Amino acid sequence: LDIFYFLLDTFYFFLDIFYFLLDTFYFLLDTCSSSYCPFSLLGSTLKNAMGSSP
Repeated sequence: LDIFYFLLDTFYFFLDIFYFLLDTFYFLLDTCSSSYCPFSLLGSTLKNAMGSSP
């Protein structure tokens, strides 16, 4: 039962990292959709690829 809780802890740990990276990704995407981002082209390309733009 101890190993089960250990695996559960590890799972939630990686889940936290995953959501942190996801937050960072969306933050960068928001920043890149504004005019003063040097990667605005990349940002709009990603948004088009994900289908959030019509």
